[in-house]
Amino acid sequence: MLSGCGNASQTPDVSEIADRLKGYSPETISWTQLKKDDVPAYFGFGKEVLADFTGYISTSEEYFDIIAVFKLEEQQAREDVIKGVSLLVNASESNYKMVSDAQHSKILNKIIAEKDDIIILCVVDNYSLISKYLEEDLGAEILP
Repeated sequence: MLSGCGNASQTPDVSEIADRLKGYSPETISWTQLKKDDVPAYFGFGKEVLADFTGYISTSEEYFDIIAVFKLEEQQAREDVIKGVSLLVNASESNYKMVSDAQHSKILNKIIAEKDDIIILCVVDNYSLISKYLEEDLGAEILP
């Protein structure tokens, strides 16, 4: 996205990013939208460290997809968010493994990315397309 000032790029808001990421998923996936109030239950840290949040979790039996986009209130919250994302991913790994090899592969190929004050988590099938969008279009850094 370009702003009105020459070629300066502007980072989209968290809901735009989340909706774009959701668009890479098969149309057969049913989604439940997560709100900022849901953050403590899923990620184990307080919502007050976030300026904004949009997330989706699939409600389809055959998919266990997660998209979460966090905008930090202050940069000091970065470690809390990264730790919460890692805790959710690690806790979910055994569940994904029990379901199927494909679902387990999905969690192993999860994407955690960062762009300015935004942290992004994607546990989806189309991780290569999403990685390309995050790195090339959004200018985000994929974290190890």
